[in-house]
Amino acid sequence: MREGYFKQTSNPIPVMENGDQKVVNGMSYYYVDFEELVKPLK
Repeated sequence: MREGYFKQTSNPIPVMENGDQKVVNGMSYYYVDFEELVKPLK
């Protein structure tokens, strides 16, 4: 992903596994939606 060419379009949604949020090596997982832009934000 090239810096500045993507915009987050929603809040992060926790990845659930067996009713609990998925954690690997102490890091929580989330789904995040992005939109690709033609021009960079900055």
